[in-house]
Amino acid sequence: MYSSSTSRKAPSFEALVDSPNSVAKTDTSLFVTSKRTTPTTMKAERFEALTYMQNSIDLNVNPCEDFYQFACGKWNTSYHLPNSSLEVNMFSLIETKTFNEIKALLEAPAKDEEQPSLRNTRKYFTSCMNEGLIDQMGYDTLKEILLQEFGGWPLTYSMWDESKFDLEATVKNLNSYNVSTLFYFTADSDLMNNSYRTLQIGRGDFETIDLIGVTQKDLIFKNYGTLITEVARLLGPYTYNVSVLMEDVKAMVQLEIDLAS
Repeated sequence: MYSSSTSRKAPSFEALVDSPNSVAKTDTSLFVTSKRTTPTTMKAERFEALTYMQNSIDLNVNPCEDFYQFACGKWNTSYHLPNSSLEVNMFSLIETKTFNEIKALLEAPAKDEEQPSLRNTRKYFTSCMNEGLIDQMGYDTLKEILLQEFGGWPLTYSMWDESKFDLEATVKNLNSYNVSTLFYFTADSDLMNNSYRTLQIGRGDFETIDLIGVTQKDLIFKNYGTLITEVARLLGPYTYNVSVLMEDVKAMVQLEIDLAS
């Protein structure tokens, strides 16, 4: 396709398309297309996929010399890493796009003919976004839920009676809120016989799993501990020394790291 000689420049974008061997000549092409091709002459989904890939490919690089730079050379300039994320990839871009579309749907005015499920979801979303009401309610509602459903949060008490803590009930209640902690439980159709359902039990969804092996993970773990400490201080009251609280949080984070490893 290309000469490996460094003296030859990679063909232009149009040359790639017009070449007899160009993958753009096939129906399965997703990464090379002519500038003459527009959203009106192809399906919108395919055009969007082409746009993503064109924004990543650096056509000034000879793929026979550096295929990675050819395929991904423009990725960092086209897609920036948000401050709130550890990574950005095609899946995260699609996920963000989907979330934005769902958000727009939930923020749109209700229609008389819409399904009750959508109407109820919109009400739930609206209540969650009512920051004024949330501020008015304060932390009492959250503390009440923590106490009634999960037996309270030890970090927010000056004295903690471990004998009153029921691990099984806490895990069950957390699972009812779709929060997996030490374990996750799910019942799915059996792959070999869909007339049966299988109970699957696995490791919980730890926040630290995605951080293992990440550059600057020590700083991230420190910030994670700071977040827990500040939330505990807001949900107080607690009367013991702040340094003791921070040591408890450090031990808590380390336990999560050990379980996730």
